[in-house]
Amino acid sequence: MTDPLSSPLRDPAPPAMIGPYEILDELGRGGMGTVYRARDPRLRREVALKVLHASTEDHPGRLQRFLEEARASGALNHPNILAVYDVATDAHHPYIATELIDGVTLRQILDAGALTFPRLLDLAIQVADGLAAAHLAHLVHRDLKPENLMVTRTGRVKIVDFGLTKPAPQQDDGARTLTAAHMIVGTPRYMSPEQARGGAMDFRSDLFSFGALLYEMATGQRPFERPTTIETLTAIIHDEPQPLTELNPRMPLPLQWVVERCLAKDPGERYAATADLHHDLRALRDRAPIIAPKEGPRPGRLRRLFRPLRVALILSTLLAAAALLVTALTIGPARVDLESYRFLPFATDVAYEGSPSWSPDGRTIAYVANRDGVIQIMTRSLDSSRSAQITQAVSDCRDPFWAADGNRIFYMSRAAEREALWSVGAAGGTSRVELQDVSAAAHTPGDRARVFLREKGDEAAFTQTLWVQAPIDSEPRRFATDWVGRETAGISFLHVSPDGTTVGLWANSRGGGTAGSALDSAEVWLFAFPSGQARRVLSSLGQMSRAHPFAWIDSRRIVFGIDGLGRSPGTHLWIGDTASDRVEPLTPSATSEYEPAVSPNGERIAYTSGASDYDLLEIPLDGSAVRPKPSIDHAVADPSWSATGQQFAYITDRSGPQEIWRSDADGSLEVPVVTERNFSDETYLLSRVAFSPDGQRLAYQRRNRGGYYVWVSPVAGGPAVQLVSDAVAIYQDAPIWSPDGSWIAFTYRDRNGNRFLGKTRPGSGGEIVTIRGDIAFPAVPRWSPDGRWILCELPDGLYALSPDGGQERLVSRELWVAHTWSRSGSEVLAVRVSPDNRLQLAAIDFRTLAERIVRADLGPSPPATPPLRGFSLSPDGAHILTSVVRLRGDLYLVDGFTPPDGLWARVRDALGWRRVSRKPS
Repeated sequence: MTDPLSSPLRDPAPPAMIGPYEILDELGRGGMGTVYRARDPRLRREVALKVLHASTEDHPGRLQRFLEEARASGALNHPNILAVYDVATDAHHPYIATELIDGVTLRQILDAGALTFPRLLDLAIQVADGLAAAHLAHLVHRDLKPENLMVTRTGRVKIVDFGLTKPAPQQDDGARTLTAAHMIVGTPRYMSPEQARGGAMDFRSDLFSFGALLYEMATGQRPFERPTTIETLTAIIHDEPQPLTELNPRMPLPLQWVVERCLAKDPGERYAATADLHHDLRALRDRAPIIAPKEGPRPGRLRRLFRPLRVALILSTLLAAAALLVTALTIGPARVDLESYRFLPFATDVAYEGSPSWSPDGRTIAYVANRDGVIQIMTRSLDSSRSAQITQAVSDCRDPFWAADGNRIFYMSRAAEREALWSVGAAGGTSRVELQDVSAAAHTPGDRARVFLREKGDEAAFTQTLWVQAPIDSEPRRFATDWVGRETAGISFLHVSPDGTTVGLWANSRGGGTAGSALDSAEVWLFAFPSGQARRVLSSLGQMSRAHPFAWIDSRRIVFGIDGLGRSPGTHLWIGDTASDRVEPLTPSATSEYEPAVSPNGERIAYTSGASDYDLLEIPLDGSAVRPKPSIDHAVADPSWSATGQQFAYITDRSGPQEIWRSDADGSLEVPVVTERNFSDETYLLSRVAFSPDGQRLAYQRRNRGGYYVWVSPVAGGPAVQLVSDAVAIYQDAPIWSPDGSWIAFTYRDRNGNRFLGKTRPGSGGEIVTIRGDIAFPAVPRWSPDGRWILCELPDGLYALSPDGGQERLVSRELWVAHTWSRSGSEVLAVRVSPDNRLQLAAIDFRTLAERIVRADLGPSPPATPPLRGFSLSPDGAHILTSVVRLRGDLYLVDGFTPPDGLWARVRDALGWRRVSRKPS
């Protein structure tokens, strides 16, 4: 007996009305119904109206499933998913009203052949973004194919038929959709192996289909297409497609890796989250200038050009050789040749991975990774796709490095509430403490000596001193006694040059003693070994707010990750010449790269490619479960409630550059407030959003080419105004409004490096009234509800200061991640990191200073500083709105890196000869 749903019925002439919709004309017919162009007279807009055949009433189970899924997809609010306006039934005819798209399908675009790399990425990134939002809402498409992707005339991609299982039309072609009872669901050409077997599916099935889409977009061919449907399904289950770069050499190899990961037969080997796929595609777009294959003259043409000039070139080369040889002896290292490098993924698990360190033989990399909320030491061979967990630590591990014989791995972790140097066997086993009270350490070649850094003081203010053990099992003694680092929290980085003659220190403090800096900032220092003679280098980098991981390339050059250089946002790798102070970019992209490690032969650099997104969370104060803000499905940071509780503001990069948006409390309306259009210059960074009490203005920190300053913008739109002049306050941060809106308090630094809490009247022309000097960094002031106090971090704890600066009260000696006042002002609500690395919410009685635990465990503390951005109490005092960092870190390799410069290398570079890299071992 024929299934009535397997063949379309010929409906009579379209009715004039279906439900409240006026039918204008028919757009098309399919297996489950007819699509009309219709008009909604209530909203005066045209819609696409899909009306199901009346025969569906004979299949109530299928009809109910269809309606439930349609309503679920209608709950999605994403620019790359077809908007569903209405789902209802009219005279036993179920229908769906959706937005009407003016555009073409991806199938129509692909009929013209393969896409260009930029065009492919533009479309693929949009599809992945829409899929990520749907998968986050637990919706699986199950039939992703070019026919179900629409591209509007403005270039916007729309995923259609989300969550719908459509039966196959009568025609038997390769593009049919198999959905009849007891049959597998999907389109054979784009099915996953689990679909082809008729097995259970989850979101990873969509990822396989997406990989098939990417393959076709890149090559113009389907990866598994065979003459018959059965052969196609067999190929999907058993065969591997031809590498896409063989079919289209214009496509970069990293795109092939993404496609291969999507097309993995085992769902467990595909991306663990669609957001990670979206991240990788964006990284390809941002790295396009350095990963796209370069096209040059054909070899035959080069030979023809060379022959007539051969004699002249040889003669001129001989005549110039002597002069070039002399020049090569005096010039510095050759400039970085970015075009000769290849960027290869090494470790890309869904968990955070970072801090790579090469084994002495260059065949294995030790690194850190998040395992069950604790950062552990891992190793992985270059010849293996699997990693091994080496430690079973209870506290986070960081900064691994190898013993000279390769048998042990040293790393930093806590021991007895203090930082310590640990070691573990390279194959695992029991870890042991090598040295207590150490914040950074490095060994000289051959493990003949150990240089390490010690800190004295609390976490808000301390001094740093260098020490040495020679040999490494001897008693420590002071090293470079004239140098003392002072007064800034954070991690410093210490490494010994490959020849063992120089100790490099990127200190997260200011250097004191004989060569101190007047400014409180991070500095790069070199110390001759073993004499300890110190000199500061790379002063051309200017003032830096923190230290950055680095690695030695040779005896004079280092590679490091740093933010704030160049025009690209994020942190990038740069090469610094410590002799000339010259710096050059290594990874000039819009993503973030840091924590470099140079291989022993100097031909490769391993580094962390990272990205951080923030998830918006509501923390109820009644003890109920912490929950994500359900209406916001994109990354946001620094949320701030308005006083009415009807809306909140936040920072997002959903449109590319950072912007400030506002949203209704239920997320039904989101609109941009502060964008690039509000400024005449480029915005690099936005943070610390604060709503005015009347809900009409926003104060925030903005970084442009000139520095970090506080700005104010009207919520309704309009020009932004800088709060105060930069003549006195050269760094401004953390604005907060007084309860009556007459003042804005903020932190700032003067030209002598001193830090202050000050206030000014909005629109007063920039006059600053100083409240308190000698505040901590960073400090985030919070005005009490009654206006009598301002919470602010000082070097020895959290204090409440009177707005006139006349009084101050200690609130807590602890180091808190975030804090704010309770609604009544009788308590301070604050988050800290517990000894077992969990986020914990406490309430401190402002009168008695008694502490009570509100939420003992808010989850693991992410390996980032700060783990939270924004900490805004709802006006009704019921919950706190915050954003928690979701840190993504993968390990990459730069292959074909130029080795350390010797005499011959300088001569070669001076002559313009290209170095040919050895194949990696």
